[in-house]
Amino acid sequence: MSDILGILLIGFMGLSALAILGIVLMFVLRNEKAQKVAFYLTAAVPIIIAINFAGMTPLYMVGDYIVAALVGGLSIVGILMERLSNEENKAKRFLLAKIVVSVSALASMLMMTYM
Repeated sequence: MSDILGILLIGFMGLSALAILGIVLMFVLRNEKAQKVAFYLTAAVPIIIAINFAGMTPLYMVGDYIVAALVGGLSIVGILMERLSNEENKAKRFLLAKIVVSVSALASMLMMTYM
């Protein structure tokens, strides 16, 4: 039993480290291509966590399903904001999309910790 909990702890620490590293890299890197790679990797973490969380939650815990869907959906909204931006406001939209994805990544880490 403790081996399984150790594996879960390692997985939690790995996903948390990936999310934090992605958030930092999104805002620190100056190369636009590297920023986009960090953006998409960071956006994938909350979606993966939401899918895993919804798959492990019992069916009678509807509130937890809703929270998982909102956290994953927030990351998808950030991706759509980045993809649908036009040339005249691309920098502002990308900054706003990075903030939305960062909030989603932090919320997914909180969701893993407290739910």
